[in-house]
Amino acid sequence: MFVLHFACGITINATVDQDKITLDDVFELKVEAIDGSELPQVDVSPLKKNFMVVNGPSQQTNISWVNGKMTSIYGLSWTLSPKKTGTLVLPSLTVTVGKSKLRTKPIKLHVSKNPVISKSGNSQSPFIRVELDKDTAYLGEQITVTYQLFTQTDLSIESVDLPKFVGFWMESLYSPRQINMREVSLNGVRYKKAKLYTVALFPTKTGDISLPSYTINSKVYVEQKKSKRRDPFFDVFDSFSSKQAIRKVIKSEIKTITVMPYPDGKPADFTGAVGDYIVKTSVDVQKVKANEAVTFYIEVKGTGNLSLFSLPELAFPKSLEVFPPVSEMNKDSFRDKITGTLRWEYVVIPRQTGKFNLPRVELPFFDPKMTKWKRAKAHSIQISVSPGSVPMGSPEGLTKQEVALLGKDIRYHRTTVPKWNKNKRLPVVAVLFYSLAICGFIFPGMVKTHQQKYFEGMDVRQSKKALKKALISLQNGGENEFDISASVLYIYLKEKFYLQTDKMDPTTVQTILEKYIPEQEMNELIQLLYRCDAARFSPQSADYKSNIIPDTISILKKIDKYGE
Repeated sequence: MFVLHFACGITINATVDQDKITLDDVFELKVEAIDGSELPQVDVSPLKKNFMVVNGPSQQTNISWVNGKMTSIYGLSWTLSPKKTGTLVLPSLTVTVGKSKLRTKPIKLHVSKNPVISKSGNSQSPFIRVELDKDTAYLGEQITVTYQLFTQTDLSIESVDLPKFVGFWMESLYSPRQINMREVSLNGVRYKKAKLYTVALFPTKTGDISLPSYTINSKVYVEQKKSKRRDPFFDVFDSFSSKQAIRKVIKSEIKTITVMPYPDGKPADFTGAVGDYIVKTSVDVQKVKANEAVTFYIEVKGTGNLSLFSLPELAFPKSLEVFPPVSEMNKDSFRDKITGTLRWEYVVIPRQTGKFNLPRVELPFFDPKMTKWKRAKAHSIQISVSPGSVPMGSPEGLTKQEVALLGKDIRYHRTTVPKWNKNKRLPVVAVLFYSLAICGFIFPGMVKTHQQKYFEGMDVRQSKKALKKALISLQNGGENEFDISASVLYIYLKEKFYLQTDKMDPTTVQTILEKYIPEQEMNELIQLLYRCDAARFSPQSADYKSNIIPDTISILKKIDKYGE
C-alpha cells in the first residue's frame, strides 16, 4: 500500500491485492480517497503499456460515524492482467480530487511464466495453442495461423482481444460467432477443445516478426475444497455449490516468424504476385465495325496473395481507344489457402479499320514451393475492324457539285409570308404551344433541383433521427439482447457519423471515431461492444444476465452530442 496525504485532510491510498502473479492471472488495483467529498478521477492510460484493463472502473462508497466523527471513503478499482513476464512496475498515476491533483507512487509486481499453485489448490489451467503451417516464409507467402483452446474445466468467455498483426496483410479464414467444444486427448490427457480463430497472414516486410497473443478474458469454474464436517441434508445440494468462479486471462504463446527476401532474378515487371497462377484472355467479339465496342477479358486464377498485386502495364495499339478496366475478385471460401479468380474487363473502341492485335498478357510471379521465378502467359488476340455505316467525322448532306446544280446553296421550306404574320400577332394555338414549350424546359430543372436538395439532406436527416430510431429499436427488444444491442450500436454509429457501412468491429469503430468521441466515452463504447461480442462467443451465452439494454441507451445518449 502506498499513501499520499493531501493538505486539506484528504488521504489517497493506491493498493493491489497481490504482487506475485502468473501471466494468466488477474489482480485488483484500488485507488481510494479518504475523507473526501467525491469520487477521485484517475488517469489509467500509463498502465496500458504493460497491463491490460480487464474490467473497471468499479465504484465504492463507504460512510461511517465513530464517536460522532464521520469518515468517508470514495474508491475506484480496476481488474488488470499483465502483458508479459518479469518484474513489472505499475507507473505513477495522476489522481484528481476536486481542484487538486496528486500522484501515486509506483508499485512493483513479479510476474512468472510457469503457473504456480493458486489459493484454491487448482492447477488445471486452460491454455491456447498456436498452430502454424510454417514458421519460415518468403515475402508475400501465405502463413496459416490457427488458435485452439484447451481446457479441463468449465469456463465462460467474457471478452476476446484479437491479435494485431503488424507487418502482415491479414485475411480471416474462420471466426465463429459461438465456439463449440469437443472432447480430445492430448498427451494422454482428456481435454475440451475449441477452434477459436484461423487467419491467413502475408508478410509485407522481411526479418523476424512476432505474432502477438490471442487473449481471452474468462471465468474458470473449479471445484471448491469440501468441508471435513459433512451434513447429510446439505449433501443433496452439494453439486450446486461445489464450483467456484475464478477470473482468468488466457493468453496464447507469442510465436516468431522468419520472413526471407526474394531470391535473385526478380523480373523488372514484377508487381508482387506470390503463389501459383495461370492467365487467360478472351473477347466478346472478334469482328466489329469502326466505333463499335469490344470487351477484352483477362482472368488470373490461382492460389496466393491475390489481394496484393496488379497486372503489369499493357500496351494497346494507338488506334484503339481503351477505357479504364473494371475488376472483380471471387475467392473460394472453403479452403485454408487463399484461392480464387481475379477478372479485369477492358472496353476497347477501334477508331480505324484494319486488323489489330490486343496485347499479350504476361504475369511474372514467385513460386515459393519451387523457389523459382515463373511467368503466366496468355496469347495475343486479333480483332478485325470493318468500316462503319457512318464513319466518325464524315460530312453529311449535299456535295459541292449538287449545290452548283441546284443554283443555290440554301433550300427554303417556305418562300411566302404566313397569314398569321400579316396580322402582326400570334394566334392562340401558337401562344399555347410556346407556353408549354417554356414549361417543358423550366419544370424538369425545378424538379431536379428539388430532388438534389432532398437527397443531399437525407444524410443530415438520418443523423438527426439516429438516436430516436436506435432507442425505439432497443425498446422493441427481441430474443437476444446482445445481438440487438450490437446491431443497434453499429447502425447508429453509421447514420450519426456519416459512415459508409455498419459492418464493423470494436477496433474499427475506435480507429474511425477516436478523433470525434472523447476518450472516456470511447472507452465505455468499446467495452460495451466487446461485451456484446463476448456474449455471442461464450458457450454459456444463454446464461448471461446483464443490463446491456440500459447500458446501451446510456452510452448512446452520451455520444449523441458529438455527432452534431
